[in-house]
Amino acid sequence: MNGYSAPAPERDSSNFDFRTVALFTMMATQPKLLHEYLADGARKQPDDATRWVTIRGFGLPPELLAEFFCLFKREDVQGALLVTQKLFATMVARADYCDLGCPSPDWYARLIAYTKESCQPLNRPGVELEVQ
Repeated sequence: MNGYSAPAPERDSSNFDFRTVALFTMMATQPKLLHEYLADGARKQPDDATRWVTIRGFGLPPELLAEFFCLFKREDVQGALLVTQKLFATMVARADYCDLGCPSPDWYARLIAYTKESCQPLNRPGVELEVQ
C-alpha cells in the first residue's frame, strides 16, 4: 500500500445505482435531452457550470453524467437510442396517453429523486442466488 486511498464512493460498490436507469430513460425518451447531453459533453469543459445544466437540474450529478458520456457518444448507442425514442413516441401516441412531449420534465426530477434513494444489494460475482 502506498498510504493513499480512493475517495469513498457515494454508494456501496455492491449496490446498483438506479440513477443510471433514470439517465438511460431520459436519453431513450427525450431527443432534446440526448442532444444537450452530447453537445455539451463535446463542447464544454468538465468544470463548466453550464455543462448539462438542464439534465443536472433534474438531480443527476455531473460526475455520473461524465462517467457515462463515453458510452452515449458512440454512434451505435445513438442509433439504438433513436430507435428507442421512435418506439417510445409510437407507444405514447397509440395509447393516447399524452402528447409526444410526455413525460413532463417534473416526472424526470421525481424519478431521479426516487432512484437516488433506491438501492439493490447485488449478489457476489458468479452467484445467482444467495440465501441468507
